[in-house]
Parts: sequence; C-alpha cells; structure tokens
Amino acid sequence: METKVINGSDIMLFVEVTKGSTKKFVPTVAAKSHKISYKASTKTRVTKDTTNSLYEQKSVKTISVSISVDGFVAVDKDKADTMDLLRLMKTGQAVKAKYGAKEGKAGDSYEEGMFIIESWDSSSPASEDATYSATLVNTGEVNTVEKV
Repeated sequence: METKVINGSDIMLFVEVTKGSTKKFVPTVAAKSHKISYKASTKTRVTKDTTNSLYEQKSVKTISVSISVDGFVAVDKDKADTMDLLRLMKTGQAVKAKYGAKEGKAGDSYEEGMFIIESWDSSSPASEDATYSATLVNTGEVNTVEKV
C-alpha cells in the first residue's frame, strides 16, 4: 500500500451547535490552523524492589486533551462562527467536539468527546483581517471513532 500524506487543509475541528432547531456538528469557520495535543500526567514510584533505585518507575495518572483553533473572524450561518464559540464558552457548559478529516477527505477516524472552551481571544488590528483563537480542553474521555 502506498503511503499517503494527509493535507492539513483536510483536517477540521467540528463543534456541535444548534442551528435553527437542529443540533449538528459544524466546522469552525475561516480556520487557518487546528492543533490537537495529548498529554499524560504521570506519577513516580521508587521502591527497594528495583535493581537500581536511581531509576524511577512511572505510570500514567491522567490523560488530558486540548484542541486549539486559529482563524479569521467571520460569520457563516452553516458553520461554527467566531461568536458561536464565544457564546458557547459563556454558557460554561461542555460542548461536543470532534477533530478529524472533512467529509469525503482522507482519514478513517476522528477524535470525539466533550470539551470545555477554556480560552477565546480575538485581535482586530487596523487595516488587517480580524483573527480569533480558541482552546478547548477535554472533560471526560476522548474516543477515537472509526468512520463507517
């Protein structure tokens, strides 16, 4: 099988929002980049049973996941626009999100779970495009879902 490199433009952050009377996953609008990060918090144990007590034994205590998005401030009734993200953050509630390939694009799985919008920033310099960034952090398990 030939190795296929996935184009970063094909990977999106989708957030579940209510558009009209329907809840659905929509992509974040005018995104320039997305990033997903997994981090393990470890605990350390040193016992007298080891052959060399200079070396610690580690185990995973917790796993945290964060997703960040950077984009242009824009409005689109069919996507999660800048103000949708801010409104969702201001509710203080978790949002369902998924990170993976756009529909019909390369990639056979995506990451999905409940997230808290931890930060939202916007910058509006004179004579330039306004931009935003947001960071989502998991609350609970994040699953790898195989596309059907």
